[in-house]
Amino acid sequence: MIKAMKNKSLELLTSQEVRVVIGYEKGTKCSTRPSFFFLPEDIERMVFDEECKNNLAVYLTKENIKNYGRLAIIANDKTLQSIVKLISENQIREDNLFVLTPGSEDGQVIVLNSIEEIKSFVNKSIPSQKEPDSVDELVARIRKMSREERWKYWQDEFARCIRCYACRAACPLCYCTRCTVESSQPQWVPVASHVLGNMEWHIIRAMHMSGRCTDCGACAEACPVNINLQALTRVVRESIQDEFNLTTEEYLEGNNVLSSFKPNDNETFIR
Repeated sequence: MIKAMKNKSLELLTSQEVRVVIGYEKGTKCSTRPSFFFLPEDIERMVFDEECKNNLAVYLTKENIKNYGRLAIIANDKTLQSIVKLISENQIREDNLFVLTPGSEDGQVIVLNSIEEIKSFVNKSIPSQKEPDSVDELVARIRKMSREERWKYWQDEFARCIRCYACRAACPLCYCTRCTVESSQPQWVPVASHVLGNMEWHIIRAMHMSGRCTDCGACAEACPVNINLQALTRVVRESIQDEFNLTTEEYLEGNNVLSSFKPNDNETFIR
């Protein structure tokens, strides 16, 4: 797989079809990290394996990255779904992107260079049922709590937050040029890390992500104090899909349901 990925990346850079390839390289302590490959000789550093978990779609909305022009990105399933969501929110131009993703056969690399190709591939590759994971177990436990117990649980979790905003920085859908929590006149959310301000920040972010989160888990992965933010966003996502009867395809490609209106919307969620 990595050989085919390197060869295709090398071809795109050598032919100057792209200015940069966004992928992965070896980091410290046997980890991997995002990397930008500008020159053909840089490709030798490229790696791609099960440890490449960072959602690289987060870079596609950065102005300095957009200024490079046409680029290629190596995408796993989570990155692909985030790209589809960014497309639905008009954040990606069709003429600006090559997507390189593993094929179903060993060693195969699929190149997607149009919005329709990306959407079609993602819709075909989304499993009808996914295997339960540790986040599912936590979500199930939270759902069994009373309202008071849930409130206490999240208060305790968010009390540990140091307000570093790593969750925001890692999230592909947090692309606002200026976040509301950075407004000082008026200052909607206190800057200091304390229980009330932390709770306000995480509730605001969860609401802004509702109907948009692709469940990639980048927020939880980035959190230095190990708050499982994916559990919160997954509950919100599942609730949105259930209330509005959305398939995963409709969820990814449709408008943000909480900023859209249809006369026949189910209003039972307003309680």
